[in-house]
Amino acid sequence: SGAGYNVIVGNYIGTDPTGSAPMGNGFGGVSAGISILSSPGNLIGGNQGAATRNVVSGNNGSGIFITAQSGGADRNVIIGNYIGLDAAGTAALTNTSSGVSVVAGVSNRVGGAAAGEGNVISGNAAAGVSLNGTNTFFTLVQGNLIGPFADGVTAPPAASAQATGVQDQGARNTTIGGSAPGARNVVSGNRLYGIRAELAATGCTIQGNLVGLQGNGTAALANGLYGVAVARSTNTTVQGNLIGGNTSYGVHVSLTLTTGTVVRGNFIGTDATGTLALPNVGGGMLIDGANDVRVGGTNSGDGNVIAFNAGRGVAIITNTPGAGVRNALLGNRIYGNLGIAIDLDANGANPNDAAPDTDNGANGLQHHPVVTNAQQGSTTVQGFLVSATSLTFRCEFFATNVPQGMLFLGASNLVTSAGGTAVFTTVIFPLTLPTSAYV
Repeated sequence: SGAGYNVIVGNYIGTDPTGSAPMGNGFGGVSAGISILSSPGNLIGGNQGAATRNVVSGNNGSGIFITAQSGGADRNVIIGNYIGLDAAGTAALTNTSSGVSVVAGVSNRVGGAAAGEGNVISGNAAAGVSLNGTNTFFTLVQGNLIGPFADGVTAPPAASAQATGVQDQGARNTTIGGSAPGARNVVSGNRLYGIRAELAATGCTIQGNLVGLQGNGTAALANGLYGVAVARSTNTTVQGNLIGGNTSYGVHVSLTLTTGTVVRGNFIGTDATGTLALPNVGGGMLIDGANDVRVGGTNSGDGNVIAFNAGRGVAIITNTPGAGVRNALLGNRIYGNLGIAIDLDANGANPNDAAPDTDNGANGLQHHPVVTNAQQGSTTVQGFLVSATSLTFRCEFFATNVPQGMLFLGASNLVTSAGGTAVFTTVIFPLTLPTSAYV
């Protein structure tokens, strides 16, 4: 406490003098290679490559540990280091806990958007970056390789891969990635999760990252379970990421205590062109008992591309009464997946039953609209919707020449009658359909 603004650069901490074998500091528990205890403004590493890089590996505990036992563990900067790997960045030298662990503090930064600021954080026993507790605010995690070796293409084998890339457990207003080109993290090759926000994490923004992919964004480097997982957290935003190649679902949102989750503008199962298949093996997205999740949106750029996954595009399931409801899927392009585009209760396509619709289940087993006629030129669509009585529904229309909805045409608000029926006799969109397309 009171010691701050120190610079630690160019060291091997936890290895032998060659940086190739472990000689770990500490005895486990809260031990670490570097401990920052109620100390502000310290710089760990630098942006000049090997000249300023610390190798922080092989320690009994975390590689770098930050806490604010008496306040003041703020504005520390960790850049350009190898954490959990040897000095060559090609083999794991495991820290027995997390690579970087922040237990309390304000505005600490792991990596950065400028050249040379990203760390390589891989091969650690727990998480690459672990953010814990409600006294951890405004942490920035940017520009790092988290899970891969230094080449960004390969990763440690499963036996020495770290469990989770970035884990936010109760921290506040964390930013993982960002909108600047150099801000994205590559979070791939981890044993379980890529990025996980849980246990009362609040205001976490996960933006612009490659999750489950190699650093070039065109080939898979799978996380062993979900790419992005959100559970028991508040106001999490998953935006503008490329999420592909993961062993289970690309995105998993679970539990009724999870509120305010928004998933928008992502490419899930494909590259940024929407044409290269990078499938998540389980499916695109699973909403598992969570309520009020918004997938996509009505503003430009909000819609996700969810394509080419080896399961459903989006599955919504309920595990307790009242769970898995009021989830809005808006303006997304969902196509080319092996399972159906939107699967309620995960039992395949649900037939519409008689009006009015009073079913229980995921999203109330919402009925699908029925298109009875579509014409080219200015696209004219006719049909009907049977659902709950006297309500307004946003009905979205898509054109496709492959199964599911490839091209978003637009939307129309429909009001059901007291009997639960709405007829759309003339809905016109300005786009001209290809001759081979369906609506």
